[in-house]
Amino acid sequence: GRFRWNEDSVVYSCPCVEGSCLAFYQDIPHEGEPVYSSAEEKYIIRTDIMYARKHPICNGPQDLEAYKLFREAELLEADGHCEEAAKLFRRSLKMSPELAEVMGFM
Repeated sequence: GRFRWNEDSVVYSCPCVEGSCLAFYQDIPHEGEPVYSSAEEKYIIRTDIMYARKHPICNGPQDLEAYKLFREAELLEADGHCEEAAKLFRRSLKMSPELAEVMGFM
């Protein structure tokens, strides 16, 4: 099927050029376009991309614990437990100022 966002909701668009490829996290809201004719083909490949940072960030014991709490908060939020999630988000970001900066809260 086809799903389209309202124009004012679009943050970024990527032109479709023959031979191009786009990689993104699957949980990012995105549009899907069907193939318009039988002469065209659309390939969808799901993969895992593994990488390592040259300069690690948030890798101290306190940062790792804060990130664990942040991920728990995301799960709580997704399950509709927003107040509990907010408490964990605040706790994790206070625990690790570096994590807060990386996540865009500072």
